[in-house]
Amino acid sequence: MIKIRGSNRLLKKEAKRRRFNGRRRDEEEEENINDDEEDDDDDDEESLEEEEEYEPQLKYQRLGGSLNSIFSIEGNYASALAVCEKFLALGTHLGYLYILDFEGNNNHQQQFRPHAESINDLSIDSTGEYIATCSNDGKVVIYNIYAALNSNIQNPQLHQKILDPNIDPNLVKPSVTHVTTTSENNMTEFFFGRPVKSVALDPLYGQQKEHAMVSGGKTEKLTLKKKGWFGSYKEVVIHKGEGAIHAVRWFGDFIAWANDLGVKIYDITLNQKITYISRPSNAPRPDMYRCCLVWCQPNRFYVDTRQSDNRDTKNLAQLLIGWGHSITLIVLKERRIPKEQKIQRFVEVLGMFDVDFSICGLSPYSNENLLLILAYDETEEEDENGKKKLNSPRPELRIIDLRGEERSCDALAIKNYENYFALDYRLEIFNPLVPLNQFVQDEVYYILSQRDIVVARPRDADDHIKWLVQRNRFMEALAYAKENESQLKVFSVVEIGKRNLNYLLENQKYNEAAQLVPNVSGKDQQLWEEWIYSFIDLKQFHVIIPYIPIDNPRLSDAIYEMKLNYFLLNSPEQFLNCIKEWPHDIYKIQNIATVTAENIKSLEQEMDKEKLEGREQEAKNLENKIVTLLNALATLHLYDQQFDKALAIYFKLRRSDVFEFIQDHKLFSSVQDKVLTLMTFSEDRALRLFVEHNENIAIEQVIRQLKDNRKQLLKYLDGLFFHNVRAAQRYHLIQVELYAEYDSKRLLWFLEQSQSYNIEQALKICETYLNKPIEDKIEYLYRRDTLPFEQVNSTTPSKLDDTDETTLSDDENTDNSVSESLSPREKRRNLNNNEDDFSLEERNKQIYKGIVYLLGRMGNTNDALGLIIDKLEDVKLAIEFVEKQPDVELYQDLITKSLKKPKFISGLLDHISENGSDYIDPLSLVKKIPEGMDIEGLKRKLTNLITDSSQQKTLQEGCQQILQADIKQQSSQLFKQQRKGVRVRFGNRCALCGQRVSSSKEDSLVFMSGFTYHSRCYIEYSGMELNEEVGENNEATSKATKNLLRGLGPKVQCIITQSREKTNTRRKQ
Repeated sequence: MIKIRGSNRLLKKEAKRRRFNGRRRDEEEEENINDDEEDDDDDDEESLEEEEEYEPQLKYQRLGGSLNSIFSIEGNYASALAVCEKFLALGTHLGYLYILDFEGNNNHQQQFRPHAESINDLSIDSTGEYIATCSNDGKVVIYNIYAALNSNIQNPQLHQKILDPNIDPNLVKPSVTHVTTTSENNMTEFFFGRPVKSVALDPLYGQQKEHAMVSGGKTEKLTLKKKGWFGSYKEVVIHKGEGAIHAVRWFGDFIAWANDLGVKIYDITLNQKITYISRPSNAPRPDMYRCCLVWCQPNRFYVDTRQSDNRDTKNLAQLLIGWGHSITLIVLKERRIPKEQKIQRFVEVLGMFDVDFSICGLSPYSNENLLLILAYDETEEEDENGKKKLNSPRPELRIIDLRGEERSCDALAIKNYENYFALDYRLEIFNPLVPLNQFVQDEVYYILSQRDIVVARPRDADDHIKWLVQRNRFMEALAYAKENESQLKVFSVVEIGKRNLNYLLENQKYNEAAQLVPNVSGKDQQLWEEWIYSFIDLKQFHVIIPYIPIDNPRLSDAIYEMKLNYFLLNSPEQFLNCIKEWPHDIYKIQNIATVTAENIKSLEQEMDKEKLEGREQEAKNLENKIVTLLNALATLHLYDQQFDKALAIYFKLRRSDVFEFIQDHKLFSSVQDKVLTLMTFSEDRALRLFVEHNENIAIEQVIRQLKDNRKQLLKYLDGLFFHNVRAAQRYHLIQVELYAEYDSKRLLWFLEQSQSYNIEQALKICETYLNKPIEDKIEYLYRRDTLPFEQVNSTTPSKLDDTDETTLSDDENTDNSVSESLSPREKRRNLNNNEDDFSLEERNKQIYKGIVYLLGRMGNTNDALGLIIDKLEDVKLAIEFVEKQPDVELYQDLITKSLKKPKFISGLLDHISENGSDYIDPLSLVKKIPEGMDIEGLKRKLTNLITDSSQQKTLQEGCQQILQADIKQQSSQLFKQQRKGVRVRFGNRCALCGQRVSSSKEDSLVFMSGFTYHSRCYIEYSGMELNEEVGENNEATSKATKNLLRGLGPKVQCIITQSREKTNTRRKQ
């Protein structure tokens, strides 16, 4: 047991300091206690300021409805109140009973007058169908509510007389001494002769036949009434002789009552008293303060008593007792006694403490170990004569825990409270007796005074938010609303956010307001736009700009256009970023493009002005802005598919990605007249663009614009020839001239590859550029190697012209296929530029090679050979040239012209020794060598020549013998094979007519190929005519067959095999 006594006055002062809801209002002007926050009392305003951060736990509302008309009857003041889940029952000092709804409304039929004097107590059973009243007139009346209401409707005149305040109701409906039951069976009366102070119905009154009721009062007896046989009631006196009965409450099997000495509990099942709790010795008179008895569920309050309960012990109920200044909490328990085989019920005191105020009502509060107390804290004052008198205070609702510590204190605005005493107040609650772990959704407390009913409810989530919002603590309200959104009925996250935003905007806290807009607006497009326009109206659009969403939700075009326009004027970099990153369908591109172009024009004019005035730095800054905006404008044109306008800006900005832009959007026709402009960006990339897209960019246009830039023209034509051989055939003569001018190394290769030039003009061009040095270096667009002379013979110009265009268009394939056949000397050269032409001697050699080739094509082989011998002095080249020409005389010319040059004689000897020759007789060559000519290594060369000739002759003889042996062997095998018989299967089908071949009817022909023919069919196919006699006579047919074979001889062949051979021959051709 926890026992706390002697709470001092400091608790009272602290409670008064924390009061914030007891403001001095004018009660007549209030309808809702919690709605009006104004106060006419200066002291209470100061108290409110001090306790601004303290939030009340209850909210209050004065009950209206019919109460004003009820209390308007003189002397008809409230005296008792009972609450059930269906209605309120109000008793008055004139003996009236009113059935009210929860708004305080009452109609004429819902009014009763069971008593002529004050109603002291009311009790409603658990079904809400029966209500008991007791009064100072000594009666207890039990109504069947619904039957009584029906009776009032059926007997309006009698009902009207009963309700007349000037008529004694007992005179209208007679009563008897003990009990009277009306014929309608809607009311039962019990008369006790002395004032009855309290009454309690059995909670199961409407469900049981006994219809038990207990009451007590000035008779000093606690009387139990039960219905017996034949409808009569029997009376059981539970207790008597200890003074008046002040309060009675019934719960389950237990009845608790209070008399002058204390509180007792009776068990109706065991028919015995369980316990007795005496009143404190210092308690005030028992009739000065109402005793409050409140039953609770067995585990409603938890108090750690540091005692281990027996597992055979269980709680049955808890009882709160509040009387005067004392509060006691007890628990009724039950335990089994195994030895005696019986059950014992007993009581433990869980808590007992005193308070420094008078208790007018008591109730458990919330689902915690808290109590709600209606407190009457009267104080003493001295009047003008110095006499002390008690001052009637404003009643208070206090929340305290089981240790007596106060959690909350609210002073109530009760009408005429100055004239009331503690007995004039009551606290009633409708709270079904639910277990502790269950949450009570609508816990309602009713505070009754003589002319007022105030309803108190625990503050819910909406009330907490309202309290925070009133104190401008919006962020806390928002956080709480998001966590408890499902519990909100009045407020919403959006509503709180709106209030917060309005508060911030009113106080010019624009940055904080802008940060809050996303949380408030969420995905609501309309809400977003409303707040954005609010910022615009306040000229604070720049503050909200960073928080405007691009998607989810997507706002109207106008919002995004305003944002872009702001960046356009104030931050070109951000403007460009937005243009690049935003979806381009969220604003009207043409509108933004138009505004951007106008802004660029204005900035250009301003930049020109700054330059004229000599402010270079300012002009530079403006130029940077213009560049940024031009990039943005190009992107806008791209989005709008105005590629030509975008390309113009690319040219103006000299953007390096202009080539990708042209190719991506296929703007080839737009750049046909901008060849030289593109060349200034990147020569190679521009030329590659013209080459690779020659089908879209006219070759004539490019050549016309490059005519004065011969090196670039050469690179273009060279790349074009590499990419597509036939593309520019009409310009091959120009290409010959350019090769002769800048790169003689490629001249011969090109002359050999192309057939699209005039040979005579090409010859003149080559002769023109002899002995003309160059200094300009050229790097070609595509890497490839020059074909050596060994490849020229195998790849004739005519064959190249017939090849597919892709033959030279693949860079890798060209390099690999050609480079594999190159000599080491050729491979060591850099064949992708003209560095070799920097040597005039080397340059002339290459040009001479081209002249030699052209002379060869013209048929001037003697002149060509003379150039090789006299100018080029290249023995190998001369021999190769002669071998390509099937002309014996040319060989003799070569020998004749070589007799004057020892170098050539040495080369010819080496060539004959190594390769032999069908046109040069070694012996004849040796004989023609002039006497006295100094030929280096002549002895060695002659020795090699003789040795090679001897070996060659031996080799030829050996090959001849091998060939003869092979022929002999193959002929023998053929003869042997042909001597073999051919297996003939009768029943085979003729290869011509398809009918079966028979040995008895006619002759047949069978070939080595396996095909069989009727003699008749073969003769007819061969074109010979048979007369009818021969056709019908087998003997005659056989003779005809023999004559055919003799006539044709070796020409007799298999028809099908011969046909197949002809077909294959045609295919090969």
